[in-house]
Amino acid sequence: FFYGFVVSLCFLAGSFVVGVSLWLRDGPCSSLGFGTCVTHKPGIAILYVLAWPLVVIVGLLLLAVSLFALWHLWLIIRGRTTREVLTGRSQGEGVRTLCARRSRSLIRGKDKIVFPDLQNGV
Repeated sequence: FFYGFVVSLCFLAGSFVVGVSLWLRDGPCSSLGFGTCVTHKPGIAILYVLAWPLVVIVGLLLLAVSLFALWHLWLIIRGRTTREVLTGRSQGEGVRTLCARRSRSLIRGKDKIVFPDLQNGV
């Protein structure tokens, strides 16, 4: 779930950067020069001045989060956890996963699940 969140965050930031960049390029002051826009449409000129730093900041964050997502994709493909990579130690016995060996699961999938009886209040 975490990796899906990171990827969706990349798409959101990418759509923001592309959308605002296109608006800045083809917006209401694109045919006018910036100086003319300041004198005739000061509100739009203020938006232009505020939008460029936002595009740069979000673009840099997009780059950082994209690299973070690619690193975690590499970890998923290798079948390793972040802890294993950062500490340099592998844990447990090796069972096959997608591309590499993994340690034993902490979840016992064959255990019976018992739900409480909610109708009788027990």
